[in-house]
Amino acid sequence: MTFESENSETSLDSEDSEISFYSEDSINYIAEIETEENDESCSSTLSTSSDDDQEELYADDPLADAEWTAKYQKEVDAEKELERALTDRLYKKQRGSH
Repeated sequence: MTFESENSETSLDSEDSEISFYSEDSINYIAEIETEENDESCSSTLSTSSDDDQEELYADDPLADAEWTAKYQKEVDAEKELERALTDRLYKKQRGSH
């Protein structure tokens, strides 16, 4: 037997050993994981499309009604007034200490 034929036999033996390396349980486990990953990607696609449907249902609705907007504006104005008062107090205190 020549060196080349020995190498070809060895390579065939190594291919067989790689194939037989995985048990049937391992192959089933790998197939199960792949199936779960496919199921998850399908379900995420489905949930995304249903989310899009929900957004379309409420697309024409206002984000806030007039009552909420008025209350929000009142809070913003109160915060601005507080900031002005605190700033004035800070400057008065700084001028008094110099």
